[in-house]
Amino acid sequence: MSDTARRHRASSKSTQLADIAKATGFSLATVSKVLNGRTDVAPQTRKTIEEALRASGYTKRTSTTKNRKLIEAVFQNFDNIWSLEVLRGIV
Repeated sequence: MSDTARRHRASSKSTQLADIAKATGFSLATVSKVLNGRTDVAPQTRKTIEEALRASGYTKRTSTTKNRKLIEAVFQNFDNIWSLEVLRGIV
């Protein structure tokens, strides 16, 4: 494996969406919307976040099973009852 490929692989594993959110100044939810292709994000915001994603080498995790049915939930913290209730509803 080349040094460039090794660095890219290491950076994509260590970079998390929270890192991108912190670096760009946008919320974790907004970064997630951009990553998932949602349309309810301002064009300039999308551009800024996409550039940060590219610069960090972040790659979206992909499912290894095509027919796998998953729900991905991102929480900033579990400090309140609302988060726990949402998680309970998902389960």
